[in-house]
Amino acid sequence: MKAKIVRFVDVGFHEDFTAYVEFMTNMLDSRDRRSDQGAEVEIVRSRVLGLIDHALTAKAHVIHLTGHGEASADDVVLFTDDETTEYSLVEAVGEFQDKSTPIGAQVILIDACFGASARFQRVLRGCIERETLLIGSGRSIDWRESTTWAATFYSAYLRAKGKGATPIDWAIEAVGRADKAYEILTDRNTPYRSIVLSPNRAAQNAFG
Repeated sequence: MKAKIVRFVDVGFHEDFTAYVEFMTNMLDSRDRRSDQGAEVEIVRSRVLGLIDHALTAKAHVIHLTGHGEASADDVVLFTDDETTEYSLVEAVGEFQDKSTPIGAQVILIDACFGASARFQRVLRGCIERETLLIGSGRSIDWRESTTWAATFYSAYLRAKGKGATPIDWAIEAVGRADKAYEILTDRNTPYRSIVLSPNRAAQNAFG
């Protein structure tokens, strides 16, 4: 079976995010060695905006974006813990459309506060070429919650298979399993939401 590519793109540069990504990478590597269903884990951590652009547009099955998030009326940004670097998703959409390079995965997991907000959704619809599953939180979230939830999500996602199934199908099933496991372990509602997004008209014109 062809390996599933999971790419972590860290914009936050906080030590807690480092521990989170290292834990997830080790877990996936360990599972990969015990399974015939391979996974390729890639980690991109950079303050260079062009490199972040490339990490988001290169082909993958899941792109997992971590950082501190903020949405205003004019922009949606991810920024580093020391607030010295900001990555504007609004500006990125313009670059992607100009270069005809949409986001490279059909599953995008945004680990940032309010990553599934209406503004995040609206911006992302401008940089996808087909139906894409956005997974994100509807509230503030920290790395401990992310680690608890994502451990089950990736275990389920990498096991998923089936003729005719798509990466979105696999991810939706994995989200359901992760939600149940999180609620059992923490006795709290899952912080994550999943939304299938369709490209907006500008994206259709740019990537069609």
